[in-house]
Amino acid sequence: MRINNIWISLLEVKPLKDSEYFGKFKRAYVNGLIYANSKSEAEKQFNTTLNKMGFKLISVEDTEKYANRIKKYTVAKEIQDIYLKIKENKQPQFGIFHTSLIKKNKI
Repeated sequence: MRINNIWISLLEVKPLKDSEYFGKFKRAYVNGLIYANSKSEAEKQFNTTLNKMGFKLISVEDTEKYANRIKKYTVAKEIQDIYLKIKENKQPQFGIFHTSLIKKNKI
């Protein structure tokens, strides 16, 4: 079966305990693009891919076809760049991980 659609989502993740990122930040938000045949398939593939990268997927927001997103909104250059990468190599792509730092000294 041929997959023609690229999907985009805002993903909330946290590092897995055995990940190199564990202890460096608590949570992060990142935009992801992935090839899939449906919204649910895209979200499952994001979960699988992020897990392999050392992250637990906490939440998924605004999953839609990339083609629909660009009809409604102007997307940031970062998103346009990762779109070009996924078109080229057909692999899931992620933007910048925007982290919330762990506070070392709680008052």
